[in-house]
This record gives sequence, C-alpha cells and structure tokens, in this order.
Amino acid sequence: MAEMHPTLLLIGGGRWARIYLAVLAGMEVAPRRIVVVSRHGGEALAATIAAASASGSKKIALRSTLAEALQGGQFLGAIVANAAREHVATAMALLECRIPVLLEKPTALD
Repeated sequence: MAEMHPTLLLIGGGRWARIYLAVLAGMEVAPRRIVVVSRHGGEALAATIAAASASGSKKIALRSTLAEALQGGQFLGAIVANAAREHVATAMALLECRIPVLLEKPTALD
C-alpha cells in the first residue's frame, strides 16, 4: 500500500508565498507534499517551485484554482498568502472544508 502524506496548501504566488515555499522546502519535517494555488507568479514562482523541489524531499505541485487543488487528498492545513482582498473568501472556502488556515496577514474586506 502506498504511503500517504498529508498535503499543505499554499494559496498565492506572490513574494510572500514564494518566501513561505522556500522556508517550507528547507524544513526536515512534514509536510512532504505542498500544493501551491496560484494563477499568478509566472517565472518567479516557477523558479521558486523548481528550487524547492530540487532536493527531492518535498513534492510540490502547482494548481491554478482552489477547487482544482482540493480534488482528492488529505490536507494538513493551508497558508493563505494571496491578495488581501481575497483573504476572506479563500479562508471561508477552506474552513468550510474543515481545513485549518493560517493567514499571512490580517484579513481585509476591501
């Protein structure tokens, strides 16, 4: 039977999301699988994912939508590091799925 590892969701592809990803990739502890959810970030995000995946200790996937990322899997939690204007909707969607949430900055309604 294949060993299952809980997945951490990282929502966002901007500067702070890339910093979180770089730090998480260097940690020796769980999570061993990270799914980054972003439609943005371009080359900078792609480079960070490549560097974070280089050691092979973490499996990192990129998904363009939260709905796509949530298909199947066991989630340890989520770090929300997207645009502040999207924090409330993102956090609520994750909480409705019973996924623990860490917001990288306070929520903002506008």
